[in-house]
Amino acid sequence: MRNISPVLVMMVTSAIALGACSKVEKIFNPREERRLGGERVSIMEMQQSLRPDAPSGQAAEGEAAAAPTMMNIPAAWANEFWPQAGGYPNHSMQHLALRDGALSVAWEVSIGEGSSDEIPLVAQPVVVDGRIFTLDTDSHLSAFNIENGATLWGINVRAKDEDDAVIGGGMGFADGILYVTTGYDEVLAVNPQNGGIIWRVTIPSAARAAPTVMDGRIYVSTLDNRLIALNARDGAMLWEHSGFSESAGLVGAASPTATRSIVIPAFSSGEVTALRVENGSVAWSENLAGIRNMGGLSSLADIKGLPVVDNGLVIAISFSGKIAAMEELSGTRVWQRDIGGSQTPWVAGDYVYVVSVDNELVALDRKTGSILWVSQLDKYTDPEDLEGKILWAGPVLAGGRLILTGSDGRMVEFHPQTGAAIAQSDLGRMMILPPVVANGTLYILSENGMLAALR
Repeated sequence: MRNISPVLVMMVTSAIALGACSKVEKIFNPREERRLGGERVSIMEMQQSLRPDAPSGQAAEGEAAAAPTMMNIPAAWANEFWPQAGGYPNHSMQHLALRDGALSVAWEVSIGEGSSDEIPLVAQPVVVDGRIFTLDTDSHLSAFNIENGATLWGINVRAKDEDDAVIGGGMGFADGILYVTTGYDEVLAVNPQNGGIIWRVTIPSAARAAPTVMDGRIYVSTLDNRLIALNARDGAMLWEHSGFSESAGLVGAASPTATRSIVIPAFSSGEVTALRVENGSVAWSENLAGIRNMGGLSSLADIKGLPVVDNGLVIAISFSGKIAAMEELSGTRVWQRDIGGSQTPWVAGDYVYVVSVDNELVALDRKTGSILWVSQLDKYTDPEDLEGKILWAGPVLAGGRLILTGSDGRMVEFHPQTGAAIAQSDLGRMMILPPVVANGTLYILSENGMLAALR
């Protein structure tokens, strides 16, 4: 028997994670089997769901506690830009300004090629200086006017002598330059005014995450669990750090989180490592690989949600079942909860909002990790037969509500203080990338490659 390629293993695993079940089912179930009678119960449903923690002296053991009557949500601020994946290099965007009430589509435009069975759309748009930049699955980089969606320019950043499309990286903007990572082992610096390529350099491995740019350094996470630091001026290699290798993981990767003193890559092995920006030496390291009884997909330690640095804490979540807050300087764990997820935790004031692997929207206390409230999101488009797994992207706190988008085409909104459902709307498009907010506008990039501005 031939050895199974690790790449093949990763791609099959990734296909399952994205819900592309039709082709996978044909591989593992070549013939239709007779359906058994009785009630179908999801194995995941048999696990105990999350519950709010009881305040001291309240609620008997085993009873769920009510959410606090008043959570102090920070005031909304009007951000002009969304320059990098996750917003800014520390990925802490707090509460963004967005109009109250229902949003409507102001304009929409095609960015080029959307997701296919082989190549998913992974690059989150970035918004700066009146432009929104996108990278499609055919390596086409485009700039659009944020007022009306008009195309300003477009170029293809595919490497020379490469004919086949590959899973790409993403974009990051800093100091007047747009930086692009690709799946062709390259990083490019692009003029955001006209799409002209300033420089392009080869790196040791493909990048599946957008670059993070901070203080003249470009930080790039690669497919083989390396972090590379480049000089933003010319792309020259400054240093690199190698993490533990992992043969399988989710599609895409987490962009590094950066401050002026440390950069924190998150790898598919579950590692969270703080590196000193000057030379890449290790300041501290932790591992969020969880132990779940299920095996299979749920055992993946991958960290796909971006780590967040906020007010002295590093908050990160692994897919296999752990979210933790660590001291930024020492790495000491302040708290840890057995909650797994693939989405970036959203930090606002004293609270952390996250979507679990079991489709629960959870609010936690940022200082203690206490669960304040839990709201169950829909799991299936066909709940009776437990078919059509729904993937939720987000949340984003904007305009006084938590906003999530789903692979079933819906956008849902929840109250950040209570977790109560506020509204939902059917946008009629499959979405697995989280929304982006800038200039009071919500931008949504759907799987078919359509970019929409909602106001």
